[in-house]
Amino acid sequence: MAAQSEFRRPDPRQTNGCSTSIARRVWASCSSSGAIWPGGALMNAPLWFYVSVAVVYEFHMPFFMYLSGFVFFSIGAVDRFYKAPATYVWKRFDRLMIPFIVFGLLVVIGKYVAASLGPVDDGVNGIGSGIAKVVANTPDNPSLSIWYLLVLFIYSVVTPILWRIGGRHIAILLIIGAVGWCFALPEAYYAARIATYFLFFAVGGFIALYRERTLPAMKMLYLPALALMGVLCYFFLGNPFALLVCGLASIPALHGLFLQDFWEGDRFFLTIGRYSMAIYLLNTIFIGIGKIAILRVVPHEGAMFVVVVAILFVIGAAGPIIARTVLAAIHPFRPLLRYVD
Repeated sequence: MAAQSEFRRPDPRQTNGCSTSIARRVWASCSSSGAIWPGGALMNAPLWFYVSVAVVYEFHMPFFMYLSGFVFFSIGAVDRFYKAPATYVWKRFDRLMIPFIVFGLLVVIGKYVAASLGPVDDGVNGIGSGIAKVVANTPDNPSLSIWYLLVLFIYSVVTPILWRIGGRHIAILLIIGAVGWCFALPEAYYAARIATYFLFFAVGGFIALYRERTLPAMKMLYLPALALMGVLCYFFLGNPFALLVCGLASIPALHGLFLQDFWEGDRFFLTIGRYSMAIYLLNTIFIGIGKIAILRVVPHEGAMFVVVVAILFVIGAAGPIIARTVLAAIHPFRPLLRYVD
């Protein structure tokens, strides 16, 4: 399964159409649902809401990690490391870890302050203890929602090394990813996430390296793939291997879906998707503020629950978009845009 003989540097139009546009269209539609997961503020949520969010959690982050691997290999990032290792690592740290640190700190401070105003999910008793929870990834980690940045940083640094050691064989990375599922590692210090999500990242690399064969197949078979994904998400609900099975099933289903020609005229999801990073980083903050403000005056039981959830979805998407727009309008703050774009 050596990939070097078949690897081709992608046409930028192909990369945009097959990866960036997919991420833009899907990310914004799924990321807000995770932040509204009912903690203390929405404990009276109906069963259908718990089930819906649980189903989304079965595949949406595995799929995004797959997309990250797809883009990583499509643009040749796996080979850039050895050209200037120190520069490469710093750029990756600046792009991924600076937002992780800054927004993690903002969430901790925000939840510490907000605790005096209303119910807060995974609240903190102090700034220091909150930071310690983020570092150790305790069960009540106040900023767990941005774990993806830390894990992706580790993958972006480690993968080129494993790629070179493994003789540029994608099969080696796939095997390493599979092995990660053979051990029940703890969530502490993000060990379990680092181990289990690498398989999806490696599958993204495989699809990218052999895209001349894999993408047409996914485009053609997307309907049965979607049906299979739906069946698996139903039967594996609550299963400890749901993330693995449903995550892998989502790859041909969702990638194939967004390869269809009927998306060529789409502007709505692409426009929202331009702000996907801002939504990912800021939606927890805006939804948290929305919960405190809305739940004080609006009942969230019965039929009103749907209204409250819809409002929180809008806040979770519109708030970050507005914040990013304001940031772009203030000239001294424009250098910060690279962290939210």
